[in-house]
Amino acid sequence: MPPKKKKSTKKAGTIGETILVSRDMTILTKKYDRLKKVTGVRLIDDYEPLLKPPEGMSLNDFLVVSAIDYLERVDKLYQVCSLFCTSETCPMFNAGPRYHYFWEDESTTDPVQLSPSEYLLKLITWSKRKLGDTKVFPKTDNAELGDEAQVVLQTIYRRTTRFLNHLYVCHFSSIKDNNIEPVINTLLVHYVLLALRYQMMDVTSIEMLKPVFDAMKIQIPGI
Repeated sequence: MPPKKKKSTKKAGTIGETILVSRDMTILTKKYDRLKKVTGVRLIDDYEPLLKPPEGMSLNDFLVVSAIDYLERVDKLYQVCSLFCTSETCPMFNAGPRYHYFWEDESTTDPVQLSPSEYLLKLITWSKRKLGDTKVFPKTDNAELGDEAQVVLQTIYRRTTRFLNHLYVCHFSSIKDNNIEPVINTLLVHYVLLALRYQMMDVTSIEMLKPVFDAMKIQIPGI
């Protein structure tokens, strides 16, 4: 019997359950073993300067700017990868057979499953609307952010990372064939380390990428 998707527990200022993890799924294809071929090559080696706010910028402003930058960079990466990741090849957004991603926002009654391209469009639209809400994100420097703003930022980081998970797990051969590995490796390490450092997401969001971090000799406690 397939596992049941958790019911939405959406409350004001929160986002409900949008991932189904099938840990007892038996994998019958070798496609998902290709992460063992990750070389770990990256465009930069020292990420530490990228993980701290520039002088004169508050941490809150830094997290907002970084969230926008992360989503924009992943969008550009996905546009390149859309040559081999289409609604025909990937009608449902996932990170292999064990991790299924659903979309939920204030307009949905229950989480819905979309293709990666549909999900990305929803995420970009939702993120722009939320970040443009001055009641949640005041347009003043060094403004304090409330609980709702924290939830929005965490959701952007977490859901943006899902695209890297999908591309690694479902399309890594194409990533290598098109010489995209250094770019995606660099993007992954930069923003995952940043998000983990400032509690914008937890390790369960990237647990399926343990072989990637191992290849790059980057220790992520908990995976």
